[in-house]
Amino acid sequence: MVEPATEMSEGRRGLKPLALLLLALAAAAAVHALLPWDENARKGLALLTFIGLLWLTDALPLPVTALLVPLGALLLGFPGLDTPHRPSSPAPTRTWPGCPE
Repeated sequence: MVEPATEMSEGRRGLKPLALLLLALAAAAAVHALLPWDENARKGLALLTFIGLLWLTDALPLPVTALLVPLGALLLGFPGLDTPHRPSSPAPTRTWPGCPE
């Protein structure tokens, strides 16, 4: 009789991280929607709220939560994260004294 209870608790254990993830996402969306500051500040605080709640509740393993920071920044379109264009000419090479060119 103990086995069905164990199976039930394992099934519920899978729902808790999902519920915490959705709660953190809802809190981040609320922070983004309700704060009166400019768009970039709201994006940053929403990402901080989302990652902070995931970290505090341990809904996901810490390395996964850490990898969500740059991914979230890219998805939210933080300024300065765009890919720089490759220069058309190669970078100048340095020659050291005594070395053949």
